[in-house]
Amino acid sequence: MKKKIELRFELIANFLNNFFPVSKELVQHLASISYFKEVKGGSIILKIGDRCSNVYLIKKGIVRGFVKIGNKEITSWITCENELATSISSFFTNKISKENIQSLEESTLLVFDNVNLDLVFKKFPEFNEVVRKILQLYYSQAEERAYITRLPRAIDKWNYLFINLNKFIHRVPLKYTASFLGIRIETLSRIRSLIIKG
Repeated sequence: MKKKIELRFELIANFLNNFFPVSKELVQHLASISYFKEVKGGSIILKIGDRCSNVYLIKKGIVRGFVKIGNKEITSWITCENELATSISSFFTNKISKENIQSLEESTLLVFDNVNLDLVFKKFPEFNEVVRKILQLYYSQAEERAYITRLPRAIDKWNYLFINLNKFIHRVPLKYTASFLGIRIETLSRIRSLIIKG
């Protein structure tokens, strides 16, 4: 079995090189300042009101962001392997988080803290370029999520999600998918049944 430092190196290199070709030295440095964290399914990784000082690269598992309004949970995003999870506004501004982050499965996360990452920006100028490209992608994905919520019909929301964001859809409990789409779970169940029946 590979040493953990080698596993971190491989995970980071594969992720970053999808955006921008980076040096071995940068990847080695990121591997040296990060660590793996194992979390159980259902674990709260970040609570509303806390400051988010970490960004997580998901090696295994599914993670969601959600807010609570009264007793109702509203899922704002869901992501899985080889993606990042964090409270972006809290991470970059050091303000308190407006959302919770929760693992939906037993997950393995690679953790980077903001203090160490600040130093990486200064030491490796190429890191600025790769992070710019990452933020472009994640902003585009935020637009996709906003677009889904504006679709008027529940069936259109489901179809758009299934076509464009289907890599995790079959692993997420229906109540979270329904919350993410902004529809009732009964409506989502009915749509899925109709699609299965053809």
